[in-house]
This record gives sequence, structure tokens and C-alpha cells, in this order.
Amino acid sequence: KITSTSGAIAENGDVGVDISAVNGLLNISASTGIGTSDAIETTVSYVNAVNSTSGSIAIVETDDLLINSINAGGNSVTIIAGGAINDHAVDTIVDITANNLSLTAGTGIGNTAVLETTAATLTLDNSANNIAIDETDSLTSITLTLRDADIDVDIDFNITNCSFGQFNS
Repeated sequence: KITSTSGAIAENGDVGVDISAVNGLLNISASTGIGTSDAIETTVSYVNAVNSTSGSIAIVETDDLLINSINAGGNSVTIIAGGAINDHAVDTIVDITANNLSLTAGTGIGNTAVLETTAATLTLDNSANNIAIDETDSLTSITLTLRDADIDVDIDFNITNCSFGQFNS
């Protein structure tokens, strides 16, 4: 468990993996950001992340990532994975809470277990396989970029602005 009760958890500026726990859980919390200015690079299986006051959460995973819970409140979350980004369990519990949520994956987003999200803006970029998101409230904006993939986004309310990036088949 990595915790900063009064500050941020920062990356040291290198390009190598910062946290490695193959088949393990990263449990990380801070009050003013996690990888805000430079994403934390990881090789883990599962993640729990909480940012309690200000700053964002930014994680770059080398392969697949299973989300237990990520909560940035009214701040931003950016997750980039070399593999897939999925819920750790097939359930209806909100997995990611953020004002602005950006997910980029190499091999699917919610494609084996749907991700439940609560966000105002949602940006999804996926290279292969499918995207499946269950958004629990209204979105003000959604941006989708898909390559060789299908999409299933369930939104409980309305979308104010929707734009589509690149679609390749």
C-alpha cells in the first residue's frame, strides 16, 4: 500500500516501470494527485486508487489492468494500458469516479467485464476488441476512437456533446 496523507505521489521522470507487482494489487492513495504531472508506470494486475482533494490520477500499465476501484472525485483520471482495461468482477458497482475520464487500451475496454463509470466527460481509445461501459449519470461529452472493435456504452441519462474519432474496420 502506498499512501500520501497530505501530498501527491509523483513519478520520478524516467520512462521505466515505477511499480511492479505481477499478478498483484496496487493500492495507492494521495490527497493532491497520483502521477499528476507524469503518469505512474506499472506492471500490476489490479488497482485501487483514491485521490481525495486536488490533482489527478494518471497510470500507464504495461499490459492488462483490472480495476477494483478508482476515485478521483471531481478531478481527472487517465489510464493507459498496453493490454485491456476491465472491471475486476462482473458486478454493478461503480469502478471509476472522475470528472474527466480517459481510458486508452490496446486490447479492449470492459470487453471481459463491463466497466461502471461516473464521469462528466469520457474519452475512450481502443486498438482492438470491444468497448463496454456502463455510465451511471449524465455525460457532458464523449469521444470515441475505435480500431477493429465494437462498442456498447450504456448511459442512464443524457449526453450533451458527442464526437467520434477514428473508426477502422
